[in-house]
Amino acid sequence: MALDRRPPTRSRRKERDAKQKRFGVLLFIIGFAVLAGIGALYLYATKSNPTLGADLCPGSGPVSVTAVVVDVTDPASRVTQAAIRSRVLAAADDLPRFGMVKIFAAGADETALLQPLFSKCNPGTKGEVDKYTSSPELVQKQHDEQFEMPLRAALDGMLDVPKADASPILEGIQAVTVAAFPPAVAKLPRRLIVASDLIQNSRAYTMYGHPLDDRAAERAGEAIPAQLDGVDVELLVIRREAQDALQMSPEFLDFWEGWLGAAGARVRHSVLMPGRN
Repeated sequence: MALDRRPPTRSRRKERDAKQKRFGVLLFIIGFAVLAGIGALYLYATKSNPTLGADLCPGSGPVSVTAVVVDVTDPASRVTQAAIRSRVLAAADDLPRFGMVKIFAAGADETALLQPLFSKCNPGTKGEVDKYTSSPELVQKQHDEQFEMPLRAALDGMLDVPKADASPILEGIQAVTVAAFPPAVAKLPRRLIVASDLIQNSRAYTMYGHPLDDRAAERAGEAIPAQLDGVDVELLVIRREAQDALQMSPEFLDFWEGWLGAAGARVRHSVLMPGRN
């Protein structure tokens, strides 16, 4: 039988061209989807693992700021120091990944511009990263060696100090406000932890010999104002046996809530630290 060598009809050519076009479109869609997937994976990995600076913060900056002020104008017992350290370390553990913590020592110099003893972001732990886009063990190692260990070292022995003649804790908080909460972080979650006996004694304002009446916080705010708008505050109160009547009085906490409230802050917790001081 002779083979039919006639050229394909026009309809058959159209059908073949249509199939080739559909195949080309399909290849384009598959290629685009693969490239988009690779790009999305790259962006996810880059966002999850940004390049960190010496302070362990990403280039975009911290996602929150926690400032810790330790009053070093009077010594504290080992029990009290351990309790403060435990609270601060717990606060650091509660930080979101790339949340920053700053540690300040507020001394007797009421005019000092305080610089942090420690200032780093929490780089996260292995439980906070994706094992497919990160190295959980390396992240944990960075957390332990570059964040937690230096933080513990900064807290060690902070309250092994001699007794000072003055205790300008209001001025210390005022100075920390400037150093820890600049305008650039005004929209971030901010937290202030104050470890102190909270017995203010400076030339500008002192609790000694002055009753904590209804206008005490107002007078202190006029003498020593601060800007703490939107900041959450936790007070770790170092109890002084010689000043028990003052520290246990309702007016004492009212004073601090009033002064901090006038500065725009909110006192979330006030906790008496254990130990005899």
